Parts: sequence; structure tokens; C-alpha cells
Amino acid sequence: SDPKVMKIVLDVVKEHNMYFVDSKTSQSSIAYSLAQKMMIPTTENKLFLDTPNMDVVTLKSKLRQLEYLQKKYNKILVITHCADERRLEFLHQLIKEIRSRDFELVPVSDFFKNELPDFS
Repeated sequence: SDPKVMKIVLDVVKEHNMYFVDSKTSQSSIAYSLAQKMMIPTTENKLFLDTPNMDVVTLKSKLRQLEYLQKKYNKILVITHCADERRLEFLHQLIKEIRSRDFELVPVSDFFKNELPDFS
């Protein structure tokens, strides 16, 4: 949320020809908009998968949210924290459900690939 700090960070990102992902852990984040202004390839988190907890109710809720976001956005960046066995199992269940709904899971780097038309 501090423009001066983010400018320093994003200057380094730009200098190294990298992309930036704003996890949106703060509602007052300015990182995504600043990266856009600096012409840095950027995207932002649309959904934390493992909050508020990791149970069946959360799983169903996250799937509904993903279906809603899919209609609103072309690509959806989601974030989860997989730091223990319980979270890993939750993630496995979520991935299984996502795949059964025909979502395509891709690495974040794919968000920044330009697909140019074939002009031959």
C-alpha cells in the first residue's frame, strides 16, 4: 500500500524483465495499478482458495466463486497456501473438482504469453 516502496520493488521487476503478481493480501494494495502504469506485465489474485478454512463448505463455496469469476474474466488467478498435509489434501480435492468442471489449470507464467495470429 506504500507507493514509494512498491515503486522501488517494481523498478527491479522491470529492470529484470519480469512480471508481477499482486496477491491482494491488502485491500489498500496499489501494486497492480502501479505495475500497469509502469507497463510491467501484471495480474492480480481473484480468490484465495484456502480461506476461511479447508472443509467441504469452503470447497463448495470456492467452486461457486470460481464459476462466477469464470463468467466475468477471461483468466482467473487464484492463490492457495499449501504448507501442510491437510492443506495439500484440500488442494487435491479442489483440483479434482476444478478439472471435472472443465477449468484449465495453467502456470501463472501463461498469463503473460502473447498468442499472435498466424499470418502465413
